[in-house]
Amino acid sequence: QKLQGLSDEEGLTVDKVGDVTGEASIVYLRGAPKFMYDIKFELTFSGLQRCKACARSAEGTRCSNCLRFLGKVNVSELCWDSEDSSGAPLATLEVKAEVPPGPSHVKKAGQKECDSIAGAKLLPSVHDVLRSCVAEYKSLVDAGPKWKSQLPPSACAPRPASASDVVPAEAPATEQA
Repeated sequence: QKLQGLSDEEGLTVDKVGDVTGEASIVYLRGAPKFMYDIKFELTFSGLQRCKACARSAEGTRCSNCLRFLGKVNVSELCWDSEDSSGAPLATLEVKAEVPPGPSHVKKAGQKECDSIAGAKLLPSVHDVLRSCVAEYKSLVDAGPKWKSQLPPSACAPRPASASDVVPAEAPATEQA
């Protein structure tokens, strides 16, 4: 939901976020939460890069020299074992160009142009949203009291007896001849 409608100042906009597939779970290991997730999805983006003449003109002006964009970003490898040292996800984002609608005489971006503009403008914003989503997921863990089974063994060991609680051992009987 956070990605739907995401746009930059140049006019690239996320039009649709496809089905999200994968798994996410929180597992406790020795009392510490482990956040495991493996998620994949696809988003569709479109946009218009206005030519110099149209950029100086009124808002909304465009001509056949303005470059139209349409493409998809495949988000894969968004998983817990590919986080960096700070815990931020390092997802694989692959841009695929598509043919934008419109008459044949207008300029339409190919793979190279889509890679360039999406890599510079859209993908950093997508990474930021993914980081915030993972941070929100990790905040689901309640920092409440831990159960005895979640504590390290040293915290569960019986407390040492005080000196007054110690009963002296009887001396072994020795045989006298």
